Amino acid sequence: MVTLKLRIQIVLTYLGFPPLASLFFILMKHWLKYDVIDIKKTREFYKEITKDPRPLLICSNHLTYIDSILIIWMFGHPLWYLTHLDKISWNLPNAKYAKNPFFRFVGYFGKCMFIERKGSLAHSNKVLEQAISILKREQVLTIFPEGRRSKTGRFETDKLVFGPGRVFSEVNDCRVLCVYVRSNKQNGASSLPPKNSVFKPLFRFITPETSKSGYEGYKEIVSQIGASIKELEVQHFSL
Repeated sequence: MVTLKLRIQIVLTYLGFPPLASLFFILMKHWLKYDVIDIKKTREFYKEITKDPRPLLICSNHLTYIDSILIIWMFGHPLWYLTHLDKISWNLPNAKYAKNPFFRFVGYFGKCMFIERKGSLAHSNKVLEQAISILKREQVLTIFPEGRRSKTGRFETDKLVFGPGRVFSEVNDCRVLCVYVRSNKQNGASSLPPKNSVFKPLFRFITPETSKSGYEGYKEIVSQIGASIKELEVQHFSL
C-alpha cells in the first residue's frame, strides 16, 4: 500500500524533478562533457518498452554516485520526460547520503527512497514494500543488485542483495531490464565518471524463474539477474 507520505512525494516529484534533471543533464553534457554512443537509438528503445503498461524493474551495475542519473539521461530526452514523468525511474540510494541536507533535498524531489544498507530487516522490508507499490502504480524502478558501489571496479556477483528478487516476486507481470553502464575511461570505482567519458550502454530483458519461495526464491532470482549483468560486463570489455 502506498503511504500518504509517499503519495505526497510522488506529486512533488512531478514539480521538482524536471528542473533538477535539466540542471544535471546540462552539467553532464556541457561541463563534464559526457557523450553516449547511439543515444537516439537508446532513447527510442526506452520509449518503445515503456509503452507496455507492465511494471518495469531496471537492474544495473553500480560504479559511481550518479549511475541512476546517467541511466535516466541515456533513456530519455528532457523534453520527452516533461510529458512522461512517470517514466523517470525511482531508485533506492543509501540513506547515509540523506544526512546531508542538500542530498536529502535532491533525493526527495529526484524520485529517491532512501534505504539503510545495514539497517534492520524491518526497515528494509518497509522500503521494499514502498518500492513494490511504486511499480504497481506503473512507475519505473531502478535497483542496484550489488546493494552498493563496487569496490573492485567490476560487477561483484558475490555481493548481491535480496531486494530485486523480492520486488520481482511480488509484482505481477514484472519485466526485468538488465543494464550495464560504464565509461570508456572508467578503471575502477569513483565518485563520478571521468570527464570526457563516452558511454555505450548495454541492456537485456530477462525473465527470472524459480521454484523456491521466500528468501531462497529471492536469492535465486537475483543470482539470475546478477549473472545477466555480468555477461553484459564481459560483452562491454570485448567491444
